[in-house]
Amino acid sequence: MLLDVFKPAQPGLTPEQVEARNEREKSALSSLAGILTNAPMPDGFAVELMQGYVDGELSLAEVKERIIAETKRRYSSPST
Repeated sequence: MLLDVFKPAQPGLTPEQVEARNEREKSALSSLAGILTNAPMPDGFAVELMQGYVDGELSLAEVKERIIAETKRRYSSPST
C-alpha cells in the first residue's frame, strides 16, 4: 500500500538532513500502516504532528506530549 501522506522535504537540506528525514518518514509511515490495519486514518491533528516529526521540527517525546494533552482536552469531562 502506498501512503502518500507527508509533504516533500524542504529544498536546501544537506544530504545528512535528507537521510535523517527519510528515516523519520519511514518510521512514521510504518506506524500509520500499523494503525490502518485496525482503524481509520488518523485525523488532521495527528497527521500534522507526524509531519512535524518527519520534518524534524518535533521530537517523538514532543509528539507524545501534544497527543496526550489534546486527548485530555477533547475527552476530559467538563468541571461543574
